[in-house]
Amino acid sequence: MQDVFGGLGDPLVWFVLAFGLFIVEALTVTFVLVWVGLGALAAGIVTLFRPGTAVALAVFVLVSTALWWGTRPFSERMRRRSRSLASGVFALVGRRGWTLSALDATVRGEVKIDGEIWSARSESGPIAAGRPVRVVAVEGVTLIVEPDRAADRRRTGRKRRGDRRRQGAMQIRLCRMAVRIRRRRSARPEAPVEGAGSETAAAGGPRAEKCPNERGGAMFTTLFNVVLFLIAVYLVVLLIRSVRIVRQAEVCVVERLGKFHRVLDSGIHLIIPIIDRVAAVKDLREHVVEFPPQSMITRDNVSIQIDSVVYYQITDPIRNQYEIANPIAAIENLTATTLRNLIGELDLDQTLTSRDTVNAKLRAVLDEATDKWGIKINRVEIKNIVPPKEIQDAMERQMRAERIRREAVLMAQGEKESNILKAEGLKQAKILEAEAEREAAIRRAEGEKQSQILRAEGEAQAILTLAEAQARGQRMIFEAIKQAAPTKEVVQIRSLEALEKVAEGQATKLIVPSDVASLLGVVAGAKEVLDR
Repeated sequence: MQDVFGGLGDPLVWFVLAFGLFIVEALTVTFVLVWVGLGALAAGIVTLFRPGTAVALAVFVLVSTALWWGTRPFSERMRRRSRSLASGVFALVGRRGWTLSALDATVRGEVKIDGEIWSARSESGPIAAGRPVRVVAVEGVTLIVEPDRAADRRRTGRKRRGDRRRQGAMQIRLCRMAVRIRRRRSARPEAPVEGAGSETAAAGGPRAEKCPNERGGAMFTTLFNVVLFLIAVYLVVLLIRSVRIVRQAEVCVVERLGKFHRVLDSGIHLIIPIIDRVAAVKDLREHVVEFPPQSMITRDNVSIQIDSVVYYQITDPIRNQYEIANPIAAIENLTATTLRNLIGELDLDQTLTSRDTVNAKLRAVLDEATDKWGIKINRVEIKNIVPPKEIQDAMERQMRAERIRREAVLMAQGEKESNILKAEGLKQAKILEAEAEREAAIRRAEGEKQSQILRAEGEAQAILTLAEAQARGQRMIFEAIKQAAPTKEVVQIRSLEALEKVAEGQATKLIVPSDVASLLGVVAGAKEVLDR
């Protein structure tokens, strides 16, 4: 163990440790390592007098613990300043501040949070002015706060400690006055008392009295060392505060001697302590703020409740810091007045159905008004439109009547469509039936046609066959006659037979051969032959 802690007796080890802790604290800004580093610095100073490792460790632990415990409020404030901001006013939840006026659940007052004044009310009972409070919720731009009992106790404790210190200082002053009075009295010559002179002489004169709280030169040396130590601590704190780390999507507005100096972008920057001061940290991301319901009156004199949501973004941190004190309250009031103007131009039905139009007009008006504040309004949305109860009942009855009407219309339309479909079905059936009959008639006609064609073809074939048979018979007769070599008279007799057959027919026409005379001659010749 002695080998492990033996190096702690060297002041250089403590100084190197303190320097390393200071560097880590400057990079991380935890406000814890700085006090440990100061404890190491105090231990290094003590080891210069060779008191031993145990004493150095004790000084290190005691100084670090005392500094951490005594500077917790300062550390909390510094952490809040270096902490990244949440979106919108909801970053205020958990913050602490002071009441500027009395407030309770019904009466709104003002509180100061991180240097800004906000409208607030309390749901945990009345709170007097000048009391510490803590933010528990946010309603639009109104903060809901409660008494900060821990801060109140710390304040009461500090007050009591201050009273005790003042009482101690008063006792010291009274003690010093008593010592001075006794010294003056002892300096006066007094009559010698028998037996007292020898004792006084033996004691070597009058005995000097001292106040228990007065330490002389040793006390002055101790106070001087403490002052030097505090100065060193103060210089270290100033060195730490000269380093400023700005997070992404944030900017810091820096003032020099109360006047605007520059804007710090994201990254690490160096500022001059005391002379330079970070006036504000601006979040450049889009913020969302929700406003409580506002009472509006439409053109037809209907009172409605409207709540809205605004999406905005800081575009110019300089104008946002110096042109407007409370931008959220300004946007809320501007939104309420603009909404009243727009809703006053519309009746209730138009208000309920024209949200997009109202949103667009409201965004244009707000964007133009907030441009000089370094704020851009990206979107404005109307969340809810709540009419009075009687209007809601009337709208509900109207909605039920409208639904009943729609039901009747739909039923009538359905019945109509059903009848139309039935008629269309009957029509289609008759059309199909007529088409079937037509198709059947066509098919019957086609059949009769084919039948007649076939009969005609059969008759033609029969006639043709008969003609061919007759032709063959005539050819055979002709051949026979030709072979028999008939005379002219025989031929003429056959012609007369043919004429006889022609005359026996049903024809109305009479065919007379052109050579009737020759035929008559033939007949006469034939008669002569027969007479012989």
